[in-house]
Amino acid sequence: MNSFVSQIKNVVFLTMICLSVFSLNNASAMVLDAPDGTQVEILRDEYGVPHITGSSETGVIFGQGFAITQDRFYQMEVFRRTGEGTLAEVLGAFVLPQDQEVRRISYTETERTAIFEALPLETQNMLTAYTSGVNACIDSMETNPQEYLPQEFLALPYGRWTVEKSIAVIVYMVRNFGVFGGEELTRLAEFQNNGDVWFDQNRPINDPAAPTTIVGDEEATDGEWTYCGIEVDPRNGSELTERIDLVKQIRRDLGIPNKFGSFSVLMPPSTPPSGNSMLLGCPQMGAPQQNTFNTVAEVELTCDEFHVAGMTIPGVPGIIIGRNENCAWTMTSGISDNSDIYIETLQNNDMSQYFYNDEWVDFETTEHEIDVAGQGTVDFTVYRSVHGPVVQEDLENNQAFTIKTASWFAELEFLSVFQRIWRAENAEQFAEALADNPVSFNFFYADENEVHYWHTGQYQNREDGIDPRLPHNGDGSEEWVGILPFEELPQASGETQEYFVNWNNKPVSWWNNGDNVPWIGGNHVTNIDNYVSANLETFDFNNLMGVPQAINSHGTWQQAIEFETDNASSICPPGQSNFVDVNGQRSPHYSDQWQLHTNWEFKTWHWGFETSVDDPTHELPLAFLLQDVYPNPFNSVLSVKLQLPTRGDVRISMFNLLGEEVSSWHYDGLATGSHRMALPLEEATSGMYFLQASSNGMQTGTKQVVLVK
Repeated sequence: MNSFVSQIKNVVFLTMICLSVFSLNNASAMVLDAPDGTQVEILRDEYGVPHITGSSETGVIFGQGFAITQDRFYQMEVFRRTGEGTLAEVLGAFVLPQDQEVRRISYTETERTAIFEALPLETQNMLTAYTSGVNACIDSMETNPQEYLPQEFLALPYGRWTVEKSIAVIVYMVRNFGVFGGEELTRLAEFQNNGDVWFDQNRPINDPAAPTTIVGDEEATDGEWTYCGIEVDPRNGSELTERIDLVKQIRRDLGIPNKFGSFSVLMPPSTPPSGNSMLLGCPQMGAPQQNTFNTVAEVELTCDEFHVAGMTIPGVPGIIIGRNENCAWTMTSGISDNSDIYIETLQNNDMSQYFYNDEWVDFETTEHEIDVAGQGTVDFTVYRSVHGPVVQEDLENNQAFTIKTASWFAELEFLSVFQRIWRAENAEQFAEALADNPVSFNFFYADENEVHYWHTGQYQNREDGIDPRLPHNGDGSEEWVGILPFEELPQASGETQEYFVNWNNKPVSWWNNGDNVPWIGGNHVTNIDNYVSANLETFDFNNLMGVPQAINSHGTWQQAIEFETDNASSICPPGQSNFVDVNGQRSPHYSDQWQLHTNWEFKTWHWGFETSVDDPTHELPLAFLLQDVYPNPFNSVLSVKLQLPTRGDVRISMFNLLGEEVSSWHYDGLATGSHRMALPLEEATSGMYFLQASSNGMQTGTKQVVLVK
């Protein structure tokens, strides 16, 4: 037999994974070789949360891509198809309106590539590392689909992950939770139907009765607001609203996040009896349901550049809400008006040209062919003016309506902001990062000495005097004149008030509504305020964790932290993983946080999670071994676990009792560690055989197996 083995030649199979243990079930370590040559370790705690450690950012982001793909690959595919407008390709005509809407207002694949290429190099590297981690996990699924392929992909197609897919997810999420306004056609119909007196009373530019997060009664600056006077058929507003409502309903039916309503409590160290600062963060992205995957996941990332833990969105690298070594933070959607409708005057009753700066200008057009399962392709044309995409057409009246958004082509700056936040050592550095945030979010910051609140995003400064509740004229006479500087946005510190509470409500008294009136969250934030104020004299960490139950509202993911103590809790219901294997077996972490959720409880938020140094699963293998084979006897496919001490090409051979090689399997570039392979055997006859592997001049011992057909 050895004479046959000595002649083995190694050929092609590509994988990046190196597994000490590949398991979704318990706290065991996994070691990966990252693309930059470093090693990264993934360790899961009792709830399946991955704690990822390495020496480089590239390594831990690669590990995050791998771990989240294990848990949420189907969800990632749903999210990216939503963001690309390709759901109809697999789900059919009923989701076509959602795909059309996304393609109408978002970017093409070519544009997503251009967005990636324009990013800072460090952000490009992060997206590339994450993509490599996703694809490494896909390699493992294809190597052993029986164990690692999610059940959904027995019926649905999937492919390699790309940076463009992550960008599609990011753009969708950022817009869904950070872009507001665009309701000017509805407001205009109200204005035309009811007159200016009713309009100012019922749709005020500034609502003095709305609860605010920053305490104070400074009045808004009076302004002379004007409207161009263009008449618009009120049906345009209702048709646009109906179309958007239909898209929202489709997303709700599919469990795709389309809802906001986040809340937070922030308390400086000068307020509670303990003298410790506290932060509660409860982002809401749809109500958790026991048998539906959560919108978000939890992860911890530790490398030489940063140590950060908290909430992540599947398909998106890094942490969005959480903590680092120095501080903690959370976010709520800001709901402030950062987009405007423009009325474009058409030359004819078609979509050929519009009037701008005293001349007729061609619309930018893009032709789409949308694949629809069971129906073929549907042609769809997207139009854009200098102001943005056309969202409604009224050819009868020679009008089209476009939407201008402050974050147009800038959504990925949101990701670069967080790369700086993870490294922030103090509130000043944190604020410097926030200054570049392109979309509307409230940020709440706490460290052991101070707390801060910022209402962030890019907003038109409104110095043009155009009524923000009504559309702009698209002829070039009512262009935006600038963006408000970060320093002029609502913000406050714990030195100015006892605590901060928020539920997407108005940030401060002088901040105007825009067209998306009235402010949401008024009653909700009042309930939070009532609870906090009633318990203020004795307020402690238990009170902080008790806020959700007190107001009868959960977050999609929740965090509670008290500085200068070990008090840190989190919960991600219904569970960390939505993995179901091809046999219908669910991950044990599919719903293991649900009971905590129903009991209004948190779990311990592990920080710097480690296992014992004596844990053998924490060490790299030192020998070249065929560790186990199963089932044995087997019928057609044999699962083999191989331990490899150094990276190399591997050949696994099977010999009969005469020492003749009857089958072989070839793998190229396997990384150091443990690998499990599925070896199909269709042509061999029943009998006893021997397995042996070779790599880099080394040979394993033999394993005796029995084939029964």
